[in-house]
Amino acid sequence: MNAMTKAASIRPLTLPLPEVCTDDFAAGWALADGHIFNGDALQGVPPATWNEEKAVGYQHRLAAELQPTEALRGM
Repeated sequence: MNAMTKAASIRPLTLPLPEVCTDDFAAGWALADGHIFNGDALQGVPPATWNEEKAVGYQHRLAAELQPTEALRGM
């Protein structure tokens, strides 16, 4: 089972994965999505032991969550 399928099978994502991404990116995205779902801090830094794609997926998911907030600040 690839990471994209596995991520969606654990629980529905609150924000869907990008249409085209690697399994590692999907894994990072899903982990960040879980943190957001649980109400954890959005300033999380991925562990240094993660590969670059997984870390980027994690950071992109956190950034996607913060975008609406950032947009409101400009108003």
